[in-house]
Amino acid sequence: MMGDRFDTLEEDFKNDVDLMRRKLDRVGRHAQGEEQKKLLRELDRSRESAQSLLRSMEAEIQRAPAYERSNFRSRLASLKRELDSTTAQVEQATRSISDLDDMEAAHRAKMMQGTRALQRASDSVHRSRQIAEETDEIGTNIVGELGRQGEALERTRDRLHETQSALDKSKSILRGMAFRVVTNKIIMVLIILVELAILAGVIYIKFIKPKNTTSGTAPTTHSTP
Repeated sequence: MMGDRFDTLEEDFKNDVDLMRRKLDRVGRHAQGEEQKKLLRELDRSRESAQSLLRSMEAEIQRAPAYERSNFRSRLASLKRELDSTTAQVEQATRSISDLDDMEAAHRAKMMQGTRALQRASDSVHRSRQIAEETDEIGTNIVGELGRQGEALERTRDRLHETQSALDKSKSILRGMAFRVVTNKIIMVLIILVELAILAGVIYIKFIKPKNTTSGTAPTTHSTP
C-alpha cells in the first residue's frame, strides 16, 4: 500500500539524517586531518541519499489519493526542514575545518549551495504543482456543479412546458364548457318560448275562440202567420 511505502522511505530518511548527525559530531570532536575529510565525504553521500529519499516520497505523494495528500505533504515538509537544518550544520562544520584544502572546501560549499538552490527550486515546483492540482480539482468541482445545475434547469424547463401544456388543455376545456353552457341556455330559452307559444295557443283555443263564436251567432225568431 502507498502508506506503507511512504513509511518505509520516511524511516530510511530518518536513519540517514541520524547517521549524518553522528558523523557530524565525530567531525567536530575527534576526527583530524584525512579522517575529517573522509567523514565529510560520507556526510555528502548521506545527504544525497536523504535527498533521493525525499524525491521518492514526493513521487509517492503524487500517486496517493487526493484525500491523503495533505497529511503526507505536511510530513514531507517537516522532513525537509530537518534535512535543511542538518545540512546547514554540515556546511558550518565544513567552513570551520581550518586544515582542509581551500579549493576543495570552496568547491564543496558551492556544491552544497547549488544543491540547496536546486532543492528550493524543487520545492517551488512542488508547490506550483500542488497549486495546479488544487486549481484543477476546484475547476472539476465547479464544472460538475454547473453540470448538475444545468440538469436541474433542464428539468425545471420540462416541468414548465408540462405545466403550460396542462394550462392550455384546461383553457380549452373551460372554453368548451362555456360554449356548452351558452348553447344549453339558448336551447332552454327556445324551449321556454315554444312552451309559452303552445300555452298561448291552448288558452286561445279553449277560452277565447269559443266566446268569439258564441257572440257572433244571432238568435233565430219564428213568426206565426
